[in-house]
Amino acid sequence: MHPDYGEDLLVRIFINDVATRYSFFVQAKATDHIDRYIRKDGKSLSFPIDADHIEYWKQFLEPVILTVWDAKSGVTYWELIQNYLERYQIKGGRKKYNSIDVPTDNTLDEEGIKRIIAQTKSRFARLEQEHAGAEVLRDLLGHALNAKIEYSPHHGILTIEHPTPKEAEYVPIDIIIFGKLAALIKKFKLTEKLNLEEYVLQGLFEYVKEYDEVGHANIRDSNGNIVEPYETPEERFHHIMRKFELLEFEDSQ
Repeated sequence: MHPDYGEDLLVRIFINDVATRYSFFVQAKATDHIDRYIRKDGKSLSFPIDADHIEYWKQFLEPVILTVWDAKSGVTYWELIQNYLERYQIKGGRKKYNSIDVPTDNTLDEEGIKRIIAQTKSRFARLEQEHAGAEVLRDLLGHALNAKIEYSPHHGILTIEHPTPKEAEYVPIDIIIFGKLAALIKKFKLTEKLNLEEYVLQGLFEYVKEYDEVGHANIRDSNGNIVEPYETPEERFHHIMRKFELLEFEDSQ
């Protein structure tokens, strides 16, 4: 990696000469005095790492693997940093790490490569497992409430569509906004007439009714006046998400 921001290599995994969607970063270290770092029981070595780098890597989706090369023996030891941090994190508090324990039986040989691939695939699969688990919980909750539930963790929106009473004109829907979107709603206003919450909620739901009736998907303020006209729901939704993404970028600076 050039320039080097703490990661020396980005490795993409190939299996049987076919590229996969899996990749990991490597922080490569070397020493002529491995005995300085080996713990008394000989089962691991404690290697110093910049604490700021460790805090930074905790946020990575891709695995970050620390390798330590013993220049005298030619053996390379390794550990997946996020896995180590999760195993040894202190409950109820935050630990400032400035070293990583690397098991001495984690050697970079054929078996080690297979284990690195397995651990990399496992970390990537965690997001898929969390999504699948959320869908199971959504279905169970929907069945218990006799309601249709839609969950969008990426956009930060949960909707609960309740059974429509016979006398009701509209379907009763509960809308729960969370995460970054909720934070942006509190912080920003898109226009003087229309705040972000009204903008998002109208963009996701109310425009459907208007489009069905008049063939347009306009954004209106609380008084019913057209703030921004659109020809299709898709055009309007695209514009809503465009503004949201720009606000999210500004908020992260």
